[in-house]
Formats: sequence, C-alpha cells, structure tokens
Amino acid sequence: MIGGSLFPILSMVLEWETVFRLLLISSVLLVSSDALRLQIIPLNTWVLRRGKVLLRSGEQYRLTGASYLLLGTLAAFFCFEQDIALLAVFFLAFGDPAAAVVGQRLGKGWFYGKSPFGSMAMLAVSLAVIATLHGVGAIEFKWIFVAGALIAALVEFLPLPVNDNLTIPMSAGVLMVLLGG
Repeated sequence: MIGGSLFPILSMVLEWETVFRLLLISSVLLVSSDALRLQIIPLNTWVLRRGKVLLRSGEQYRLTGASYLLLGTLAAFFCFEQDIALLAVFFLAFGDPAAAVVGQRLGKGWFYGKSPFGSMAMLAVSLAVIATLHGVGAIEFKWIFVAGALIAALVEFLPLPVNDNLTIPMSAGVLMVLLGG
C-alpha cells in the first residue's frame, strides 16, 4: 500500500516530469535486478536464503509483485494524464490490499480463488480514493472515475493470466480515457 502510493503522492507535490524520471530510474533498477536474479541461479539462491520472507509464494522463480507494481505505475504515468494515472495507481495501491484482506476473511475461493467480497471492498476503497482526492482538491470529480473504479474491481476479480499490478491500473486508465478522460 505504502510502496504503491509513493509515486502518485510524490506527483502531487513535485513536478510530474521529475516524478516520472524517478519512477523510470527506480523501475529500471528494480526490474533489472529482479530479472538478473532470475537469470543467475547462485544470485537467486542467495536472495532466497536472505530474503525469502519478502517474496510471495511463487515469486522465487518469477518477477516479484514489486516489479509488476513499478511496471504498472510506469505504464500508467506514461500513457495517461495525471488525474487518470493517479487514480489508476491509487485504485491498485489501496484497493488491491483491501480486496485481499476482505476476500480472505469473508469467503476465499468462490471463483478461481477470488471472492466477490474482496472485489466489493476494492470498489468501496477505490470510491473512497476518488472522494478523498476530490475533497483535498487534487482532482475534479468526473463520473468516468467511478467507471474506472468499477473496472478496477472487476479486473481484480477476474482470473487473468497477467499480474494484476499491471492489469488493474492499465484497464482502469484505458476505460477512463475511452469514456472521455
């Protein structure tokens, strides 16, 4: 949650181009080191011994969620205007953890391991993000933002083959743009 919201928050206080450069540098460094870890078996073994608690199940032999988070954030910041990019990434940063917590507590495994309760939590949190950013004057309210929150929750619920750290911000952003953003 904190890591996922870092660059959107920075973009609210620093110049967009400055934040984009920082994001680009961070993405290149982290994703490259993550990919390198996967290519060099002794390095991956060393990382697994020292940092196993930091990796989720299955990340030992594939890119980490952090790499996908940075790639999704970078793609959103590159493809969309600031208000849409902010929301698309905040939907992921705050909504996805809410979906995971609520989904596990209130009915794990309804549909390919996903719970509609988790998706409803994601929608509620995403709507709260819109209200909060509008309330502090960071964005002007637009109904397309609500549509973005809806598609983010739907994409979180679907058993897509691509990591949702990429699919959530990009799907939400594309829909908001298509609806007039």
